[in-house]
Amino acid sequence: MNIEIIEKKDAQLLSRTEVACKVGVENKTPSRNELRKAVAKSLSVSPDLVMINKISTQYGKRDVKVVAHVYKSVEAAKKIEGKPVLKKHFPEEKKEAKPAAE
Repeated sequence: MNIEIIEKKDAQLLSRTEVACKVGVENKTPSRNELRKAVAKSLSVSPDLVMINKISTQYGKRDVKVVAHVYKSVEAAKKIEGKPVLKKHFPEEKKEAKPAAE
C-alpha cells in the first residue's frame, strides 16, 4: 500500500492537521484501521492520533482517497470529534451493558 499525500493543512485552533491523501491498493479497499495505521506510519505519528473522516473509491480504479485528521493529543481528538467517529476509532471504549434488574 503506497500513500501519496495530496494536501496537508494545519488547523491550529483545533489542534490538528488535516491531511488528504491518495492510497494505491492492490485487491480490495483496506479497512479503516489499516488505513489509519498506514497514514500514521507515513506521517511518523501514533495511530491513536489519526482519525479517518472519509474514504472514497471509484469504480474500476485502484486508488482510494482518504481524508484524515491528525491530532496533537488523544484528549484533543476526543474533545473535538463527534461520537460516531470516536466509536469507529475507539471501539473498546463503548459503554458497558448495564445488568438487568433482578
